This record gives sequence, C-alpha cells and structure tokens, in this order.
Amino acid sequence: MSNEMPNINNTFFCIADRNENILTAVVSSHINNPNEFSLIFGFSEVTQAKDNKSPNTTDEHQITRTRSTELNINLKNTLNRIGGCEYLILVGLDENQKSYLSFLEEYNIIEINSLDDVNFFLQPISNKESIPCTTKQIYEGLQIASNQKKAIIIDENAQVLEIERKNEGGLIVVENDKSFEAIIATNYALSIDADINIIESYDFHEKKFLELIELWRKEVKNKLGQKSLVELRSLIYNRIIDINFSNYDFVTFFTIGAPYSLIIENIIPCTYVGLKLNPDFFIFNNIYFQNNFNIDSAIVFSPRFFSREETDFVIDKLEKNNYQVSALIKEHASSHNLDNFVKELPFNILHLCSHGEQTEGSLIEEKYVDQYGQKHIFEYFFAITFTPEAGRKSKTGEPLIKVTTKIFPRKLNGFAFRTKEFKDQNYPSSIFPKMFKEVPVKENKISSKRVTIENSHEITCFKFSHLGMFSHLAAGRHSPLVFNNTCWSAYDIKNHLIAVRARGYIGTLWNIDNLIASKTAEAFYNCLFDKTLLGALQESMVYSKGTEDENIYVFYGLHFSKLKKGKSIDSTKETIARGLLESIRSWQYNFSRTDDHSIKENIQDQLKWNRTYLIKNYFKELLTIIGRNKIKEFFKHKDI
Repeated sequence: MSNEMPNINNTFFCIADRNENILTAVVSSHINNPNEFSLIFGFSEVTQAKDNKSPNTTDEHQITRTRSTELNINLKNTLNRIGGCEYLILVGLDENQKSYLSFLEEYNIIEINSLDDVNFFLQPISNKESIPCTTKQIYEGLQIASNQKKAIIIDENAQVLEIERKNEGGLIVVENDKSFEAIIATNYALSIDADINIIESYDFHEKKFLELIELWRKEVKNKLGQKSLVELRSLIYNRIIDINFSNYDFVTFFTIGAPYSLIIENIIPCTYVGLKLNPDFFIFNNIYFQNNFNIDSAIVFSPRFFSREETDFVIDKLEKNNYQVSALIKEHASSHNLDNFVKELPFNILHLCSHGEQTEGSLIEEKYVDQYGQKHIFEYFFAITFTPEAGRKSKTGEPLIKVTTKIFPRKLNGFAFRTKEFKDQNYPSSIFPKMFKEVPVKENKISSKRVTIENSHEITCFKFSHLGMFSHLAAGRHSPLVFNNTCWSAYDIKNHLIAVRARGYIGTLWNIDNLIASKTAEAFYNCLFDKTLLGALQESMVYSKGTEDENIYVFYGLHFSKLKKGKSIDSTKETIARGLLESIRSWQYNFSRTDDHSIKENIQDQLKWNRTYLIKNYFKELLTIIGRNKIKEFFKHKDI
C-alpha cells in the first residue's frame, strides 16, 4: 500500500481560531512541507477569560471554561511530546482564548490576525513565492501551492485553478462544510501526497444515517424490501458518483458519519476520520503513537454471553505475541471493572465482546426556566446506569453504587435539536449547561414514559450496562486501538472513545451475527501484527462476504497505523507498573491543586483503584521501581 506515514513538522506549532478557516489555510500554505504533517490545532470560541472558578461551576461560561481548560492540557502535552517547537503561531486568537494557554512564555510567539500579518511575519520565514487564489478555491489553492512549493495569497480576481490528479495511490475524500476541520483534512492529504476530492457536505446530524440503517435492518428482518437503503444510497452516492475508487489503493473519508464503505461495498480498503471528532489531535496521535509510547498491554472484555465467541482466541493470540492481557471475563466483566480498567490501566488494545443493546430509558417532557427568566419546554431522553463499586460501603454499611446519567436532548419548545429550525431560534448557548445539569426535576415534569432511546447503544456487562462514556483513556498517556465487536457499535460509543484519544476504532453498522463476528475477529487478530490495522480488517471481512452482514464493519483510523509484537511480558509488566505509579503521582498533584469537593472525591476513587491494583498485581515490579525502603511509606496512604 502506498502513501507512507508522514513525519511531524515541529518547526511550527499553530493554534487557530476555528472560525478563521481562510486565514488558517493561508498560514498552512507557508508552513506545509512535503511528506510532513503540519501541527495546527483548533480553538473554539471562549465567552470569558480564564478565572479561578472550578470547571464544575454551573454558569453561562461552563462549556467554554471546561473545553478551554482541557484544550490547554492537551496542547501542552502535545508540545512536550514533540520536544517543543521553534515557532508557536497563534491565528486569530482573542484575549479570552489566550488567557487559557499556560505555556506561551516558553516559546517564540508569532501572532497572525490578518492576511497582512501573514505577509509581514511568515513570508520572510517561509521565503515562498505566492500563488493567487480566491476564497472559494481555498482547498485547490492549498493543493497547488503544496505541489509548487509556494504559498497562497488571497485574490478574489484570481484565475480559476485546475487540479491535476494522479489517480493512483491514496485518496482523501472531504465533506466540504467550509470549516477549520476541512483545512486539517486537506493538509493531511498533502502530507501523504494523496489525491483529494472535496465533496458536498450534509446539512443534518450524523444520526440521520443511523436512523436509515435501523429502518433498513427492520425492513430486511420483516422482508419488506430495502426502501431505506435506497434512500441512504441516494443521500451518499450523488456526492461520490464521479470518483473512480478502483484507481486507488485506499480511501480515507473525512465525514460527519456517512457510511461510505457500505455504499461503495469496500471496493478498496476504507478508513474514516470524524470531521467533528477533533481530527487535528486524531491525526497527530496516529502519527506520534505509531513509534512512541506504545505499551504491549491489552484489555479483553467479555461477560461470556455467547456459546461461540472469539475471546479465548484473542487472549491466546495476544499472549503468544508477548502482550500482557488483562482478561475481564464472566463476573469480572463488570461495569465497575470496565470503567476503571479502560480509564486507568496503560494499554494499547481494547477488545470488547458483548451485546451492544439499545439503551433503555425515559422520554421526559419538562418545564424549565433559564437564568434569564425565560420559560421553556424541554423534551429529552434520560438514561441511567448503576455501577456497584466492589469493596466500598457507606457509613451505614450499605454497598456504594455509582450512578451515571446521560441526557439526550430531543426538542426545545417543539424544535428538534440540530435542525435548521432550531438554529433559527438563536437560543443563547449559555442556557444549556445549567439546563442539562439540573434536569430532571420531578415537580417540573409534564410527562414521562419508559422507552428504548433512539440512536443510543450501550455495552452490556455481566451485571448492569455501561454507556461507553469515559473521562479519559489508558491513563491519559496512551492512544490505543479499540475493537468494539458488539452490535451497533459504530455510533455514539465510538464518538466517546475517539474524543478521549483512541487512535483507532473498529465497530459495526448494525446488529451483527455472532458467528460472523467471532470469525472476523479471529481472522483480524491472526494477521494483526503482520499487516496494518486496515489491512488486517480488510482481510478478515472475507467471512461476511455474501451474507446479510457484508460491509458491516467500519474502521476509524488512518491507513498506515500498525501494531507491533510485544518484546517481553516482564518488560511490559514493569512498564505498566511505572505507568500506574505515574498516574498515582499525577492524581496526587491534581488533588493538591483543587478545592472542589466533588473533584477531590473522584480523585480519591482513582487513587485508591490505582494503588490497590498496582500492589495486588505488580508488587514485584513496584519493589524494583521504588525500592524496599520506600514500600512501607507507599502502604501508609489511607486511600488503599
């Protein structure tokens, strides 16, 4: 397969306002180099400068406060990983946004707030000749500028640019929503020297595709034809009808969630990148973690619901390739264990074998008065799960149970969320954090009924279920592959796991036959370490050919991503122990830096799990790392 992994261009590190896509494109043309991926990360709008309030404070600034605080951490970690940069470029950032960036004094800053700034500050550094381009042809301009080693200059009277495609190698297809993310997708295509097709975007949410697939599967089950599949094809095919996919070795779709591989029937290997799932960090993680910070550790999760499943094969295959496997099987496949292992254990592979049931919950209609005194009727789905916490009891001796809730907004004052009609109401975004946090309120309830929640699926555990929401993944220091071999796993759960930095995710578009699921997984792991992730999946899909589950699997990832065989179990155990010890120190630091009671309580839970698991499973390695003299001090902590 052609189009190898690009290198990372760490001369420049760019943080750009997401609304400045034209300015970002022009900056990109100056810093892009052949076979290198330029590091450009998006910063969303900030409603107030950084203050001393906790991220949990519920007010009109909570969303941007939380989002900006997390972005600062991720940007700082990324800079540390690449060893810093020569120039830190800020594109269109206002004072509110800059107030959250805690590392600016450490670098040479170039602030770009206009096209004139580009010419004044960047042109002398890049020393590139200019190529005129209109704003309507910004993507074509980026491509031609890259091919000619030039930079874009915006000229609305410029001649029409014509792209000459290679019609071989790799292909990148990008839904053109005129966003910052489309610029990132174009830059990625240039970094791997792939052809680019910019296609028409969709004016609806990704759940539209799920709704049509659900209807189609019901039609198949009840032998009612395939009307919904025809509608799905009509939505997608017209956008890609002019592309001859067979010319290429692979295609990567930058999409809001359209199942292109189903429509083109995997004629060539297909991968996906979520346009709304931080493609800037997603691409970086795939490049960086290919050769850095990999850990030969895996989690295999199965409540053993099936008489024929791949679990034993997967565990055996991974162990034979020197992977330390944490097997959460039968009663150990609890929601409590899934939550803690996925969040806190350093690992490189997560394999899930279970049911992917639709979430049961309530459809609630409720009165709500916002902070401005405006009255609303809020209609939403409400899901709740319970996670018994092993060994933890209340002061009265009762076992403690963690309660997780999730709100799925449906309508506000009769207007469906994520529709044009809803956007036309121009509701202030500041009303939503408080609204989502405070509901449900019993005395404000208009109606409530038990339902199967539309477009939502969960992971069924040995007891109870898990909604697939994680605050972080693999101790926050690794970027693993997730193979979610459950039904309907290519939707909401996928979004949650990619959001916390999974660099690869394999899921299913509908409810898969158990035998096909197990055979596909076994074939995938059988050739996992000899091929790319994409190549291994493509080969394993032979078992679904000619069945009702043909083209059911999708892979969110990049074509070059590959996992290596482990070196030795002993070295992996020590690496895991060091990772757990590092997490303990990090949690201790975070504990000392907050006065928020709920945050402290959560940190204590994570500390206790890390310490207990480390001592129980890696005591020998812990002794090696910290020495026998310090082990008594380690045991003194009250959270063990």
